Amino acid sequence: MCGIYGEVSFRPGGVGRELLHGATEIVRHRGPDGYGYIGWHPDESRAVPCREAREIPGVPLVAFGHRRLSIIDLSEAASQPMGTPEGDLWITYNGEVYNYLELRVELAAKGHVFRTASDTEIILHAYREWGEECLSRFNGMWAFGLLDLRKNRLFCARDRMGVKPFYYHCDGRRFLFGSEIKQLLVDPSISRESHAGAAYDYLVHGVLDHSDRTLFRSIRQLRGGCFLTVDLSGDSTAPSIRRYWGIDPGTRVDGLTDAQYAERFRELLEDSVRHRLRSDVPVGSCLSGGLDSSSIVCIANRLLRREGEAGKQNTFSSCFEDRRFDERIFIDTVVAATAVTTHCVFPREGDMFRDLPSLSWHQDEPFGSSSIYAQWCVFRLARENGVKVMLDGQGADELLGGYHGFFDPYLAGLLASGKIAAAIREMAALRRIHRYGAANLAKRLLAGILGPDSLPVRFGSRLLGTSTRDVLDPGFLAEGRTDSLLPEIPRIRGRSQLWSALHESCFHTSLPALLHYEDRNSMAHSLESRVPFLDYRLVEYLFSIPDDQKIRAAVTKVILRNAMRGILPEEVRGRMDKMGFVTPEEEWLKGEPGNGWASRLEKAPSGVFHVPRALRRLEEMRAGRVPFGFAPWRWISFAAWWHANAGGGR
Repeated sequence: MCGIYGEVSFRPGGVGRELLHGATEIVRHRGPDGYGYIGWHPDESRAVPCREAREIPGVPLVAFGHRRLSIIDLSEAASQPMGTPEGDLWITYNGEVYNYLELRVELAAKGHVFRTASDTEIILHAYREWGEECLSRFNGMWAFGLLDLRKNRLFCARDRMGVKPFYYHCDGRRFLFGSEIKQLLVDPSISRESHAGAAYDYLVHGVLDHSDRTLFRSIRQLRGGCFLTVDLSGDSTAPSIRRYWGIDPGTRVDGLTDAQYAERFRELLEDSVRHRLRSDVPVGSCLSGGLDSSSIVCIANRLLRREGEAGKQNTFSSCFEDRRFDERIFIDTVVAATAVTTHCVFPREGDMFRDLPSLSWHQDEPFGSSSIYAQWCVFRLARENGVKVMLDGQGADELLGGYHGFFDPYLAGLLASGKIAAAIREMAALRRIHRYGAANLAKRLLAGILGPDSLPVRFGSRLLGTSTRDVLDPGFLAEGRTDSLLPEIPRIRGRSQLWSALHESCFHTSLPALLHYEDRNSMAHSLESRVPFLDYRLVEYLFSIPDDQKIRAAVTKVILRNAMRGILPEEVRGRMDKMGFVTPEEEWLKGEPGNGWASRLEKAPSGVFHVPRALRRLEEMRAGRVPFGFAPWRWISFAAWWHANAGGGR
């Protein structure tokens, strides 16, 4: 795990050394263990590695900067940027290729010779052997830039699910890329103008990272499952972008029993955790007490026990004194069933506002709720206890239909396929288990039927809880609505409403933003986060199985519950409630120092907000005159982002 930066410049002065150094140094938190640079000019047959940016000779056409967080092969030999002995391939790389040991054996059999024990070197040799096709052989998370002097091009790629970030700016004469947006903004010539459509989507619909666009109009991100190339022999730095991976809606695994589906799932998840335990530094786990993180902890404990390393695992949890938001009863159940050492942190509102400037700076864009601060506290606690790698259950809700909102498309799908009796049984189970009334069921059924084509149903009431449009400036609303980036995702023929909703959640509206938050929060504390549920083999498998392996009889994550029988404590495996990773945000808003919310909202940009109206809405919510919603946090987070970035350039 590291911080990467690179630039291609066709300008007469080439790559500027001061900007190269600044853009690399600003992400020191991503790589406190080392750094390095390379530069290359077409007159040279090899790139020149340098300790400092100022040492790069000549007028470089291409330059890389790298900050290293040592995880695999801690020796200096594994430092980056790394090149081949011939000097024709150079890479700056962030992430982990977990199956690097298996690839090493395969490549060695083909005659490749290695100088390090790192996965970085495996990528270079895999690219040498298979070219672009090497990406299909990797199991892991990655974002990298690779300079190929034989083909005279820059080759950049991002992992299938977009776990690791890759941002870029291109103006035709220059192409810049980095791990974080702030690296590109080191260059004062890059505009900070905000993208009204992205801002509108965030404030009105509560979504971010659903497109290749960012909140900065001049900065884009390479989407997960894509690679790009820049031709170094041409007259433009415009990248050519291709998708190398995606979900095939035609792939189906039908006709198995519940036990057979669960067995295959368990095999894949266990192998994913096994790969993600590979590390030369201590590995810990997030533990919320929910089904997902508890499954990861129990599987990791099982694997470590087989290796005679029981008791090696440390877990880290966010807890609250208010029992409505506290899951320690389930955390303690998992701890008692395993040999883990547990650590808890208690996030508090006052501490959150104290840490908000730093949290906002690291995130680069506004974030969805105060729960992101709780995650920040968990990663900070882990690093304080000497842990450098963390396992997390991120992605399971989006893959397995864990949110109760997925009942909507599931019900609609049953009706659409003529399974009337099954739909009636499902609604009866929802009333019995989750106490849904007739009005709630009717609303959910309508939402499922309208589905992906109904943005107000899909996002407005469910996520925001209160209208945002009436506190926004009319001019901004008009521009944002026109510029909106929300994808108009068509229903995929031959697949169900639930399948489409899960696909949208995984690749557009939910998971990409959560991965953004997780990367910045973990790397802010020089810590690598790994997400076993997002092993591409698991993702492909889960999109190929029937809907009732995910939701059945008002029970979510059916296949995970079946797979974890005998591994996970029954008190956790059988949980029917869904708390999620939350904070007492409503209580924080209504209590003291609740004025911290108002003082920050007063600073909201008037060109985006009708500030007096927003303040009135906030006070009405605090007084209980309107229902609580997450919208006020988005207003405050957006205001903090706006002011940190010179007013978004508007």
